[in-house]
Amino acid sequence: MSWVLHQYPFSQHAGQHVWIRSLIDTCRRAGWSIDLLVPSASLLPLLVGQSAQLRVHAPGLRAVTARRSVTTGGAAARQAAWVAFTCAPQPIQHRLASARRRRRSARGVDHILGRPWTPAELRWIDDMLAVLQPTVVVFDTLFALAPTAQGVRRLALAHDVISERAASLARAGYRTAPAYVDRAWEAQQADQVDAIVAIQWEDAVTLRRMAPHPHVVVAPPAFEPPARTHPSDRDGSRRTCLFVGSGSLHNVDGLRWFLERVWPAVHVACPSAEFRVVGTAASQVASRQPGVTLVGEVDDLAAEYGQADVVVVPLRSGSGLKLKLAEAINEGCPVVTTPVGAQGLGGIDPTPFEVADT
Repeated sequence: MSWVLHQYPFSQHAGQHVWIRSLIDTCRRAGWSIDLLVPSASLLPLLVGQSAQLRVHAPGLRAVTARRSVTTGGAAARQAAWVAFTCAPQPIQHRLASARRRRRSARGVDHILGRPWTPAELRWIDDMLAVLQPTVVVFDTLFALAPTAQGVRRLALAHDVISERAASLARAGYRTAPAYVDRAWEAQQADQVDAIVAIQWEDAVTLRRMAPHPHVVVAPPAFEPPARTHPSDRDGSRRTCLFVGSGSLHNVDGLRWFLERVWPAVHVACPSAEFRVVGTAASQVASRQPGVTLVGEVDDLAAEYGQADVVVVPLRSGSGLKLKLAEAINEGCPVVTTPVGAQGLGGIDPTPFEVADT
């Protein structure tokens, strides 16, 4: 089995990579031998772990031992830049993130929906698949499709319904790219695969209506049970509200809305409350409001959940399943979310979260 991926999932913390890792681990436990194909080596970590059952392939990847390979200088430079960014003080992170956002906005784009392969990347994928001769190829999203040999089973991962995400962001006033993404394009892409793996049930229904040819299955993400009992771990003298998220546009948009419209009222009602913003989304906002702590990335996310009295998922746009909501539920935390944040989990009864959009 070969997986064609835009990014190496074992060094990423965003929800989509958590899901990919859980799918890969499931396949490994089922006995599949897996080859991960990452056409852009600069997106790999400097050192890549491998095994007999899980092998990684990328242009320029060099084997050091049977279990460890080293990537290109571009990967080293990218990793060094990221470490420098995460170690910088929050004000500097915010200025750098703002500059990047202004550059993208100057090009007329607020959010990248996905990226098709370049001709060089397609040639590399074709060469690798010819050597590996897999019986199954899994593509990371419908943007990642590439030609395969006759008779090879083709699967695509649906992190969300891409055209719905584009429409949702457009309604919020954001500009997305590529501009050609709509329901017709997504249906045409879906018709090129044998099966689609959806992350949640509502998306599966939409995809079946959109493209009747491929078989659509649902494989939600899997989580390990929490290692501690959170209620007894919490500091009773604090009232902590927690947000966890990457710097993706839908996270940043929801976080800004929450800071502007919701948190001031919470602080008036409970002056001792603290709002902790964990993850790279913290670098995308600037807040001098009382009680707000921009934490950034942490080594122990379970400890943050363990001290949280409530987790918020204040998303206003997007599609798919919000992994941050599922993760908070798994950690035993009370959650308040918007209807968008609750997408894909509305059928749970009793509902382990409160829904509010004001």
